[in-house]
Amino acid sequence: MTGSDVIVSSPGSGPSTRANRRPTAEDIRQALARTVAIIPVWNEEVGIGPTLRDLPEGVFPIVVDNGSTDRTLEIVAQHGAAVVHEKRKGYGSVVWAGVEAIPKVAPHCEFVTFVDGDHADHTDELARHLELLLSGEADMVLGSRVRGEREQGALPTKSRFAIWYSRLLIWRFYRSRFTDLGPLRVLRLEALQSLDMKDRGMGWTVEMQAKAARLGWRMVEIPAGYRQRQGQSKISGEIKAAIRVGFKLLGTVLRWRFQRLRPDWYEER
Repeated sequence: MTGSDVIVSSPGSGPSTRANRRPTAEDIRQALARTVAIIPVWNEEVGIGPTLRDLPEGVFPIVVDNGSTDRTLEIVAQHGAAVVHEKRKGYGSVVWAGVEAIPKVAPHCEFVTFVDGDHADHTDELARHLELLLSGEADMVLGSRVRGEREQGALPTKSRFAIWYSRLLIWRFYRSRFTDLGPLRVLRLEALQSLDMKDRGMGWTVEMQAKAARLGWRMVEIPAGYRQRQGQSKISGEIKAAIRVGFKLLGTVLRWRFQRLRPDWYEER
């Protein structure tokens, strides 16, 4: 899939620069059946039901609970989704617990995506992400909330600040252009595992894109629709949160700019 809605954020030098055949509708259907969605939750009784219902047919959900005290887990059980429990706080800790569970609960899965449990992400766009992976046009596909249609107020001030600041840092230190660092992204499981992710907090997505840029991956952005989250926000205090996020993102970007990285997955083949 190519077109004006696709931006190559990081041209890279990886294997995806070698063109493969165009995937068929059946190829994409089978890829969806080999895709696992990691869904972190903490008291998401309002949004988790619609989130699970909207997943494309075949996608295997792993809900990672971070200590919910409402009806979240009851609703998850009604949908028959796999559940992983993670006590440690921090976005990175929660999603990584889901990744570690894949070999046990979803060993058939080859692709990974990350979806918030508040029904803000439009998961019906996952087929478009997989098409770019299967065609060899991308090593990782990112959904851009900035470029997509979003409901008014869906991106609060602290989120817009984090996006702007992260884009600036990644361009400055990695010469890769992005418009967003949202949760909705798709890549192969073996590629994700090769990144040896370390951040267990809010720097998770920044670390992923920074490492991928250094390793020469071809990263592609497509517009992603975005809704206002259902339920209450888990972060309070606009100014305090923005300052904390700013320092965290700066540290993450600098850390992976200068540290030695392990070889990525296609160099190990």
